[in-house]
Amino acid sequence: IFLKDPRFSKILPFWILALANSGFRACHIIPVRHPDEVAASLGKLHLVPKNLAKLTWVRHLLDAEFYSRNQPRIFVFWEEFLDDWERTAVEIANRFDIAWPSLSDQVRTDIDQFVGLELQHHRESPRRNTERKVGNEYVDRAFDALAIYVKDPASGKAAAVFDAIRADFLRTERIYGPAFADMDVQRKQIE
Repeated sequence: IFLKDPRFSKILPFWILALANSGFRACHIIPVRHPDEVAASLGKLHLVPKNLAKLTWVRHLLDAEFYSRNQPRIFVFWEEFLDDWERTAVEIANRFDIAWPSLSDQVRTDIDQFVGLELQHHRESPRRNTERKVGNEYVDRAFDALAIYVKDPASGKAAAVFDAIRADFLRTERIYGPAFADMDVQRKQIE
């Protein structure tokens, strides 16, 4: 079973329990895209303001990272997957101790035709520039920690960064959340 939706991160404990009760082992593939790419995509698709989109990006990642701890997981730079899906598929299989049913030449050709750079509608330039800051402390720190997680999904250093961001984010969310909810209602009324 493959489930994909960033919003699942909010109710991930439910899905982990439901899958376990159904006899499945949950394995988490957490794709990492540059926050500017995500903001551009959400802006185009849903008219979400850029800075709000970046905060949404970090909020989903905080939950995905927290709830997938102590679970089999891998963090994957999205553009690396698009550049070389097969290498990424092998890394995923190795991490989760699974064997793909078939990687024949025909299957590779079919996947090559489906997976390509056209799946990345908004590409940050230069590629995977982890040095480029986006101007939001939470987002910048989370993206830096994600680069560590790509190399080591069990990194204590990255977990400590995420814990600090999460604690602060939850405090500020309680303060500013109602104001954002009011603005969202007003925006919908205007639309």
